[in-house]
Amino acid sequence: MSVLYLHTAPPPKVYQTDATFQETALLRQKFGGMELSLYPLRNPSSHIPRALYGWHVLHELRKYQQRTRLNHVFIPSLKYYSIFRRLSNPIIATVQAGLPQRRGLYLDKLKKLDYIIVGNERDGARLADWGFQHFKVIRTGVDTGKILPSEKPLDQDLTLLMASAPWEKSQFVTKGVDMLLDLARKDKNLRLIFLWRGLMCEDLMIRIRKRGVGDRVEVINERVDINRYLQRAHGTVLLSKFPELVKDYPHSLVESLAAAKPVIISSSIAMSDYVSQQTLGEVVHSFDLNTLSVAIDAFRSNYNALCTNVAKVGAADFSPGKMLDEISEVYRLFGVLPGKK
Repeated sequence: MSVLYLHTAPPPKVYQTDATFQETALLRQKFGGMELSLYPLRNPSSHIPRALYGWHVLHELRKYQQRTRLNHVFIPSLKYYSIFRRLSNPIIATVQAGLPQRRGLYLDKLKKLDYIIVGNERDGARLADWGFQHFKVIRTGVDTGKILPSEKPLDQDLTLLMASAPWEKSQFVTKGVDMLLDLARKDKNLRLIFLWRGLMCEDLMIRIRKRGVGDRVEVINERVDINRYLQRAHGTVLLSKFPELVKDYPHSLVESLAAAKPVIISSSIAMSDYVSQQTLGEVVHSFDLNTLSVAIDAFRSNYNALCTNVAKVGAADFSPGKMLDEISEVYRLFGVLPGKK
């Protein structure tokens, strides 16, 4: 086996609902290898010290170091994990979410990693400014082959899909769930569809009942064919107060483009640059209710033109084949070839 894929999050509660595990499934199809989670608990939390990650699977890590020649670890942000010191093979780290504007701690230790992959030009420029040398910008690849483009004329009601659920309670605020529900309470013509992933569903239902919007908010807490819900929505929304909370190119938004549905996205998310340049939706430039309301009003006003642009562009720029080819170039630096077990 050639590559050991290491996650810093637990496997998702609902199968195939986590974007990172979807990416490693593509990589394993091409390169072979094994997969292991370094996260020490069953449910995700930002309160678990990074120093605890990986020690519960130390025996497996040692065994796989003998059977593989490369570690490819997926980290949500540019943070150092002490378990890295126990890995004898080279380490490639893919940073899944956006980098903060300010330098973090442990940069000297992180620079000792053999290679870093980031998914967008914003973060590539920051790594260069911070003195990193061995890194590459590789945009995420999303398999959208089963996504079907569809049209949905805009009438009185606007239906938005959100398919990036929080994994801890604080993210009801920082990922804009509460803000969307507050706006739905004010805007009687706004409907929301939440695709959930098995965590804190009852917390969401309490928030919906508290605001009295249950007749216009639908919650799907199981694995589904996303086509069904993209066809029912006018577009997809994803908000984030901080860049490090969500993937730089969230899969739900890429799938929305493949379905010919425009998006609403926070400016903190790197994909907002792409959305703005290609005119594929509306960018929310400030994380507050009024700015979100203005952006949604603009989305309504520009809806037909946005749909036309999205239908032309689609999701071709997020081809899994392109991502795999570029990662293959990195792997070759460490003697790993496609299909080698």
